[in-house]
Amino acid sequence: MLKKVSAILIMFVMIFSLSGCASGGYEINIYSDGRILESFYVELNKNAIELAGYDYLAVQTETLDKFENVRTNFIDAFYAADNGLDLIEKSQIRQGIRFPSVENNVIGVSFLFSSYETYKLFYGIVDDPEQPSNKTVETKLFYIKTTTVTSTAFKNAQNSTLASQLLDYFSNPANGNIEFNLSDIDFSYSYATASTKLKSNANRVYYSTSGLKVHTWQVPADNYDMQIEFYEYQIISTWWYILALGTTLIFILFLLIKHNIEVYKSKKQQVITLSTKLE
Repeated sequence: MLKKVSAILIMFVMIFSLSGCASGGYEINIYSDGRILESFYVELNKNAIELAGYDYLAVQTETLDKFENVRTNFIDAFYAADNGLDLIEKSQIRQGIRFPSVENNVIGVSFLFSSYETYKLFYGIVDDPEQPSNKTVETKLFYIKTTTVTSTAFKNAQNSTLASQLLDYFSNPANGNIEFNLSDIDFSYSYATASTKLKSNANRVYYSTSGLKVHTWQVPADNYDMQIEFYEYQIISTWWYILALGTTLIFILFLLIKHNIEVYKSKKQQVITLSTKLE
């Protein structure tokens, strides 16, 4: 599972998903060629926003500006980091950090990475071999089950300092008539992968138009730190081979026994028929 998400954008999605004025979510797509597409979106409810006394275009502009500011901050931090890359290499990675856009009331921004290595470089992730493993391995007779326990992208988002800053916008009487808060928010978190064998405890599992298997969880407002689980199964071929041989042997013995019984019945019937004729 990926180790980092853009918590600032996650928090922004949360704020603009308040009390039905919008719905927001996060999705990460892992393609078979190693590419990673990270997406954040907010779908604004124009009627709800205007009924609450807010200017819809102002909210839309605020959303776009925040998305762009966060995008710029990430890029600036990436260029300032001493990660061993030259300007040309950094520029190549930066090309995948797309500009936010709006279409049919949906405002979104996406970051495309060519590999997990470039993903780590952009966010400054350093693998820690001493970090406790979140994987549990269970060895059964016919398979090995690996369970990975992790959190969604919304973990600890309610504690972000950005939360108070953004909530100020929705508590200012000059902006609208209704003060929004975080009490009635449900968010969605999606993890999409090319692996069709990966299983999970997701609320919904389906296949996208690009053929990825999508695992989606609904994240309630009272449990942003909820844990999610992924399951992977590895077949122990030796025992399945032995089982197959044993089953085949039993089947052959069954056929032999059945054949012998039929032969016996046939001979017995012949004897009975012969005896009847002699009488």
